[in-house]
Amino acid sequence: NKHSKQMTQSIENDPSSPETRRYSSFTPQYSRFRHPPSLSVTTPYNRQYSHIYTCRLNQLRPRILSSLPPSPSKKSSLTDRVIDLREGLDSLVIGTLVKTEDEGEETLVLEDESGRVALLDPSSDDDDDKILNPADLATGVVMGVRGTVRSDGVLVVRQTYLPSLPPID
Repeated sequence: NKHSKQMTQSIENDPSSPETRRYSSFTPQYSRFRHPPSLSVTTPYNRQYSHIYTCRLNQLRPRILSSLPPSPSKKSSLTDRVIDLREGLDSLVIGTLVKTEDEGEETLVLEDESGRVALLDPSSDDDDDKILNPADLATGVVMGVRGTVRSDGVLVVRQTYLPSLPPID
């Protein structure tokens, strides 16, 4: 490498330098992981699954609504979008579950096309009847969640709803 030879020579020629430092040559290997320019320009990778999640959510929302138990207040507490949730109100919202990990702790988030809300299970960690156990859930599950939003924006979950099975033809 021409540059490293010049650096070694300049150090060797400097009388104030007590030691000679050798430079090794290095050829980076990360270029094999780069996409060809034509692919990286035309393919956005930052939202590659969003269209699938949105489509699945729109397909399963009616099946979740049909699986809800009959209740006179069912319509009044249904919130159409995550962004429409209000603090202190008992609400039901339908979205796609996302598991995130922060410092080794798994967090569950419900999202739709309008936004995200963090979910909190009020049960203790020792409780066998947890409403939301991250080990039993996977990212991408479409579900309904009933609960109340706290002042910090976290939805405290009281009940969950999964889509009903499709009708058999």
